Amino acid sequence: MALKHWIYIFYCYYTMENMNTILVEMLLDLKDMIDGEWFVGDGALLGLTRDHKLIDGDNDIDIFLLPDAKINIPKNSRYAIQKYYMDFKFYINNIKSKKLNKWLEFISYKRTQPEQIGLNRPQICAKIKDSYKSEAIVPEFSSPYIDCYFLKWDGTKYIVPKWPMISYSEEEVLDLSENSDLGFSVPVPNKVEDILERQYGKDWRIPDPNFSYFKNGFDSPQSEPDTD
Repeated sequence: MALKHWIYIFYCYYTMENMNTILVEMLLDLKDMIDGEWFVGDGALLGLTRDHKLIDGDNDIDIFLLPDAKINIPKNSRYAIQKYYMDFKFYINNIKSKKLNKWLEFISYKRTQPEQIGLNRPQICAKIKDSYKSEAIVPEFSSPYIDCYFLKWDGTKYIVPKWPMISYSEEEVLDLSENSDLGFSVPVPNKVEDILERQYGKDWRIPDPNFSYFKNGFDSPQSEPDTD
């Protein structure tokens, strides 16, 4: 194998290991800034439950905050938090900001909305391009980051206000449990395995590198629309 291939493999391995280390440190710090109940979810919950660690290569952790929970970032902290489409991004403020394709990020958000379900990419792009300039958020945050979703109670379940596909019953969430696989305790939902099966399927215990929430053709690049 050529030297450049070994260098690339080493770089990828180092990056994954370093990314996980940073994320764990960030979560430990964020834990002390949260006032109220919250829990780890999505890929981080999958990794902790299945592998007893974060999933290699992940560049974020998803947490869900119950109603009335708040994040209080101390003055002069090295961390910052920024509103995004469906959540808030918690990140290290002194790392170079991540540059994202605004149009692709806008598509990623819009494709989660109920009115877009069942439409293919050209149909969705045609439908949303007129609102792109007025609704698109210019993201400025660094990677790795922690996605913070503030849940609301709609009378029957906990929901992510701008992502109605994501919801949790009260029984699934409460009472919260604890997981200590990262070397410190973090809250996890009451019905972890039920949630993971609903989110990832009955084979969630078997790693699937090709798994995607969105298997509808949105993974390839798309040019920004001409909205003038």
